[in-house]
Amino acid sequence: MEEGKGINGNELMDLTFEILEKVQHDIGGGIVFLECEDKVKLLNFYQSEKNGFMSFNERYSVNDNVKYIQLFNFF
Repeated sequence: MEEGKGINGNELMDLTFEILEKVQHDIGGGIVFLECEDKVKLLNFYQSEKNGFMSFNERYSVNDNVKYIQLFNFF
């Protein structure tokens, strides 16, 4: 990443998984759970071949009036 430029989603996911892999090595584990709004662009990003998240459930937030998709990934 060049200095002065923002970070894109794929770079952020790469950095996130680098940290998670270190934590997993130090303390164990290996599953990542996340929720995102039910939006095609978000789901395409998380479920892409590169990021590999899989949907397992959904929930509806009455407070936010938003449907969230719950996803997981093994690493």
